[in-house]
Amino acid sequence: MLAPVNNKAGFGLPGLAALLFLFFALPWCGLSCAGQELVSQNGYQAMVGAASVNDALQGGDKKEFDEKAEKGGKLGGAYWLLGVLLAGGAAGYAGLKIAQGNTGMARTAVGASATAAVILSVSLAIGLPLERKIDDMKAEMDAQMKKDESPMKGLGELMGGSIAGKRYNGLWLALTTTWAMVGLSIFLMQASKKSGAPPMPMPPPTPPPAA
Repeated sequence: MLAPVNNKAGFGLPGLAALLFLFFALPWCGLSCAGQELVSQNGYQAMVGAASVNDALQGGDKKEFDEKAEKGGKLGGAYWLLGVLLAGGAAGYAGLKIAQGNTGMARTAVGASATAAVILSVSLAIGLPLERKIDDMKAEMDAQMKKDESPMKGLGELMGGSIAGKRYNGLWLALTTTWAMVGLSIFLMQASKKSGAPPMPMPPPTPPPAA
């Protein structure tokens, strides 16, 4: 007979879900110029299209980004990232139920955690709102430089080349956490299948020899 699954491993899923919510609050991406960070965006800000502005920005640029950070939506919100949090929370709840002995929730945990991981992975593939904004800015500057025939063209190209986007560890930690939830959910599902397997039948007793 196979040994029963250790249901306490299910507590790992709500723990990972809590980490996922925490990593959403860390910086995910940013805009820098000449090595100095000007704007950054975490996971929650990415959902609504907001951003945090460095005090180094002055004048009109600072006012423009401040409005985007305060009002949100100006950068274009990645509202589907809410699905990552909802699915991650669902996987955490399923893990809690598994830890309480309901191994039937293992499939729910796999489906929810896989949904969170896929949504976040696709979001990174298409780019976050701030990253898309940076790409638009660089494309606009390149178009202007092609039309500019003044002696300052070289300086403009140099400034445009110094603008860059960057992804931070918070983003990779969130992504790693979602896939760790997938791995743990699959382990719990496999373990629950083994624990639910019927025991091997015992051979019938040998009848005593006839007198």
